[in-house]
Amino acid sequence: MADHYGNHLRETSDAGWIEEVTDRGWVILTKDTSIRRNAAEKETVCEAKARMFCLSRGNLTGRQMAERFVAHLGSIQERSQESGPYIYTVLADRLERIDLPTGCGA
Repeated sequence: MADHYGNHLRETSDAGWIEEVTDRGWVILTKDTSIRRNAAEKETVCEAKARMFCLSRGNLTGRQMAERFVAHLGSIQERSQESGPYIYTVLADRLERIDLPTGCGA
């Protein structure tokens, strides 16, 4: 994200980048664990019809994060073929779908 937003990264809201990334057709891979628990950000995921995969812990090292995403790459690619909105938590041994608000994406 820093490559894309540069010095404006801190000024960019989660809602802003979620919408922009989704508009570009990108799948979201993030370590921001608060998004999957924050009602307003979940609503943004719904409205944008985002496809999101969140690590289960934000305190993993860069290597651990990469290893976790790579370990589940096949499942992530398969699920990414589905239309959003959705959020999956990327756990050590599986992907787990997060409940979104009723009527989400309708």
